[in-house]
Amino acid sequence: GETVTLSVTFQNTGGDDARGATVVMTTSDPYITITQGTAGASLIPSGGTGTPQPEFEFTVAPGAPAFHEFMLDFAVSTPSGYHGCDDMALVVGAATLAEDFEGSGTDWTHYNVTDGFVDEWHVETYRSHSAGTSWKFGGAGSAVYANSGDGALQTPTMCVGTEGELTFWSWLDAEEESATSAWDGALVEISTDNGETWSNLTPVGGYSHVTNDNEANPLPTGTPCWSGMHTWREETFDLTPYEGQSATFRFRFASDAYVTEEGWYIDDVSITSTSTGVSDSDSSIPARFALKQNAPNPFNPMTTIAYSLPEATRVSIRVYSVAGRLVATLTDGVEEAGRRSVVWDGTNDRGESVGSGIYFCSMTAGEFSDRKVMVLLK
Repeated sequence: GETVTLSVTFQNTGGDDARGATVVMTTSDPYITITQGTAGASLIPSGGTGTPQPEFEFTVAPGAPAFHEFMLDFAVSTPSGYHGCDDMALVVGAATLAEDFEGSGTDWTHYNVTDGFVDEWHVETYRSHSAGTSWKFGGAGSAVYANSGDGALQTPTMCVGTEGELTFWSWLDAEEESATSAWDGALVEISTDNGETWSNLTPVGGYSHVTNDNEANPLPTGTPCWSGMHTWREETFDLTPYEGQSATFRFRFASDAYVTEEGWYIDDVSITSTSTGVSDSDSSIPARFALKQNAPNPFNPMTTIAYSLPEATRVSIRVYSVAGRLVATLTDGVEEAGRRSVVWDGTNDRGESVGSGIYFCSMTAGEFSDRKVMVLLK
């Protein structure tokens, strides 16, 4: 649904200057409409470069699928008779976000998550990690947050590329019960269905607290979160389990009806990928075996486990309890090379629902083996 302006620089590798060059950009892709396809350069010197003007422009159809790869073709000609062509591959929707909230972030939204609870997210200048502005859940300036709070600050929806990562800077002062138990807490959640459902997104290293048994807090008992006091520090989230999916993120703060503190500030939010992802027609074979972290995690009762096979081989994916007992066999057989996934619905091999707790997902494929920790939270 966006219109893109594209600046393209051409290098002249020939022995003569290119004078009066005309460049025409075209595409046969049904999701791309070119709105400015012709540009010119008065001189591209031999051995030098030139950027034709005006800049090219095209519009991406709203229905373009995530990670759809498309080609742009460029035809170059000069009055002296030179004709040449080149092309460029681009990918729709790969996640890239760098938000410092200095006069931006206007496409973010905030709201109360639970009816009857307060949303106090607002742009704040009292504390910030960089420059002068952050987002805060709490009162203006150093004022404390309200009782009975449950507010979410939500990002735009974007597509997660390969080796995706979310980072941001956090300053927190929230009421804790102990070093691991929280009366009030902050957390990050993710949705892969346009906000219909949300799951707790676990940071690298895990959360510091879990919510206690407190009917006044809208978060369920045992919800992983941050609480207590810390100054500015960077938090990191591994998004590789969500590769190729459209995702929305929200920063959520919840408080009970009693003691309140200064609140939660966030700043310098970044979502990156090491590449733009795969096209929707990509059938490339992964370079190595991999077992990815299940998503969502924690979960109730279903979670998806993705894995990669660079070659056809026998694959076994099993779930074990913390005591080492086999709970469920999710797959056990020869599979072709490719990127694959399997769903665990929280039942054992007899079809019985298992209880809340920590489980291990174990994968073996040839000489490869790995395991991930999964948390079932009911």
